[in-house]
Formats: sequence, structure tokens, C-alpha cells
Amino acid sequence: MRNFDYGRVLLGVLADAPAALISITNDVKELDGHIGAFDGILECKCPKSATHLKYLRAGTVPSEYMPQILHNLWITGAAWCDFLSFDDRFPLPLQTMLVRVRRNEAELKVYELAASLFLSEVERETAEVAERAMVGVSR
Repeated sequence: MRNFDYGRVLLGVLADAPAALISITNDVKELDGHIGAFDGILECKCPKSATHLKYLRAGTVPSEYMPQILHNLWITGAAWCDFLSFDDRFPLPLQTMLVRVRRNEAELKVYELAASLFLSEVERETAEVAERAMVGVSR
């Protein structure tokens, strides 16, 4: 496990302007820059002790967080995401587990295709519902 100095920590939401339906919350980094200006991002979790112990034993990012990490890497353009699990109830050397996930362009292309298909479906459904609502208003 390694420690990284992230400097000043700010929280916020980063949204992809052309696709306002797509956004992330970011656990570290000033968000006043542009999408694509991130070297790396941080995903922090403070689970129950039993869960933190499970993460420590595995030494890898839990599979349930990989879609979230992929999404965050896709939106930010970051080269990596550090997954951090923290539990202050553990002895100091075991309080933190840190795993770096590097950007994988092949995985991100598959994710982008799935996200684009989903957003197309949302747009179609929204248009259909709006059209039905307008028909109902004109009656």
C-alpha cells in the first residue's frame, strides 16, 4: 500500500456538458478545470469493519465498484483512479487500503458504447413520453 499526497481536497460534481445526463461526484481534485485535465482521481469508501477486512484480504478493487470507476475514468479522461478503503477502527497500518486502477482504453470503448446505447434509449423514451403528454394536453 502506498500513500499519495493529493493536496487540497474539494468535493463536487463534474458533468459532461453536451450530455447533461452524464455526471460523476469526485472525491478529490478541484473541479474548476476542464474534463480531460485530470491526471488521476480518487474513489473513497469507508465501509463497515467486516467489509474493510474483506477488501484488505482480497487486495483488489471490489468488483461492484468497477463500473463506477470505469464511468469516472470515462467522464474525466483521467489516466488512473485510486480506490481507497478506510476504517479508523483498525490498527494504524491496516486502516487504509489503496489500489490504483489504470485507464484501459479497450474497456472504456465497450463502456462508452453501452452508455451511448442507454442514453439513446433514454432520449427515445423521453421524446415518446413528452409527445404523449402533449397529445393529452390538446384533447
